[in-house]
Amino acid sequence: MRIVPAVHGWHWLREALGIFGRHAAVWMLLAFAYLVAISVVSAIPFVGPMAFLMTTPAVTLSFAHMARAVGDRQPLLPQMLATGFRANTKGMLTLGGMYLVCVLLVAALTSALFGDTLTALLRGRLKPEDSPVFALVGSCLLYVPVLCAFWFAPPLTGWHGMSAPKAVFFSIFAAWRNWRAMTIYGIALAVLWSVAAGALILMLKLFGPTIGPGPVSADTLKSTVVLVSLVATPLALAGFALQLITYFTSFRDIFAPPPEGGPPPLPAN
Repeated sequence: MRIVPAVHGWHWLREALGIFGRHAAVWMLLAFAYLVAISVVSAIPFVGPMAFLMTTPAVTLSFAHMARAVGDRQPLLPQMLATGFRANTKGMLTLGGMYLVCVLLVAALTSALFGDTLTALLRGRLKPEDSPVFALVGSCLLYVPVLCAFWFAPPLTGWHGMSAPKAVFFSIFAAWRNWRAMTIYGIALAVLWSVAAGALILMLKLFGPTIGPGPVSADTLKSTVVLVSLVATPLALAGFALQLITYFTSFRDIFAPPPEGGPPPLPAN
């Protein structure tokens, strides 16, 4: 493990942009396929959400494998989505179980501390005097330790053969020692999402229908929804794929072997 300068947090995103740009359409298609799979699996009562959480580390490793393949000038193939499930399968299943337990604990804490506010927000029943900012920020902060614990753990388990608990420990330790780079990465990512949101608002103002006071007509509402979909969907897919790629670029920067050692071998396709 290396301790890298703070500016490397921006470098992770910049390198991820380069990897994304080589096969932008394919990356967006893969991100879309993953989101569809999440929707389908999560629709299964009780079992679906559990299965989704347990497979999240393996899917993360699959996207890291694909990012690494593109970085090595190899073709990006759809079957690579399954590579994360074939690397140290026992360890990855254990890691998925640990992730499931951690997320459930965070969900329980969030519900106990901010449940009423978040429920009112989701149902559109938030009172004008109530502010959801504290609840939203608090729930995100509760998830940060889980995010750090499983940021580097999938490739450490799948590529380097670590046990799941050991990989989680080193992931937390690496994130903690590189907190400056991680913070800059988070800020840079937030700025990119803000720029994307600003571009969407600008597109609506320039090309969207004028919405005045009073009830909105069905045609106006339909035009607005279509325009938002055409602009927001590609931006969301690109942003989602970019975030998944940064799991690899950050891992390569912090856990890369010495140059003479060469990279760890790619799992077989």
